[in-house]
Amino acid sequence: MRNKARRRHAAGYGLLAAVAGCLLLPACRKERPVPPPAPEARQTVPIRPFPILPPPAPAVYWTMDSIVDGALPDVAGLHHAAIPGLTGMKDVRFGGVLPGFTPTTAPGVKGQALALVRDQQGFLRVAAPGQFDVTQGMTVSAWVKINGGSALMNILSCAEDLPNPKGGWTLCYSYGTVIFRAVDAAGKLQTLASPKDSVPAGAWVHIAAVAEAATLRLYLNGVEAASIPFAGPIRMAANPLVIGNHAGIAGWRHSECPAFGGLMDEVKIFQKPLSAAEIMAESELALAPIQ
Repeated sequence: MRNKARRRHAAGYGLLAAVAGCLLLPACRKERPVPPPAPEARQTVPIRPFPILPPPAPAVYWTMDSIVDGALPDVAGLHHAAIPGLTGMKDVRFGGVLPGFTPTTAPGVKGQALALVRDQQGFLRVAAPGQFDVTQGMTVSAWVKINGGSALMNILSCAEDLPNPKGGWTLCYSYGTVIFRAVDAAGKLQTLASPKDSVPAGAWVHIAAVAEAATLRLYLNGVEAASIPFAGPIRMAANPLVIGNHAGIAGWRHSECPAFGGLMDEVKIFQKPLSAAEIMAESELALAPIQ
């Protein structure tokens, strides 16, 4: 009897050992799923709010790469900008530029840029801007590098005499800001300015001014900087289009003229309001290394 009991106890212990061993063996226990390794951290790339598309062809395009017989060729058409007749007189009724003014070029954003000295009061003029149809809106864009930042300087202008023009538009710089003035369909002058100190002197900045049917907009380096309501289209003026000074120059004295001082490159005029995506693309077209 005792031997039978011992055999039963031994069998019981053997069964328990076999069960315990089975639990320890990988083949006998159910494997828990191993979690996959954590994915590697990826560098976040900012997503643009709109795709970058090539801008449309401009109606006027001055590359500023060369000056031919004192004129800037318009590579988009026939709107060549030339020096007006010289008066040889200073501080009298304005009829031309000071003697000795010769437009020159300097290294720009893309190729060469037009270089103007403010004290020379120089400018270039397009005689027949009436060919620009802005009834569907317009966009003017340019790269500028201002020499000194404490004066009013006209970049481009096609407006009647200040202070109350009855037609036209002007893109100018003043004390670290860019200003876009345009006469609306009712004959009222509207003024839009970029934020304070948004255009530092001595640095290249891409500027774009857009006139839509109901809004004026300013863009700096491809990003919208300011906007105001506008009752378009722009009421055009009979004055010529001027680069580097004010178009309504008949009543100005030389010492009072808001002439441009600095570099100007890749100046374009479009006969339509460009979209935000098109403005961004336009600002990136010439982004070669900037001097």
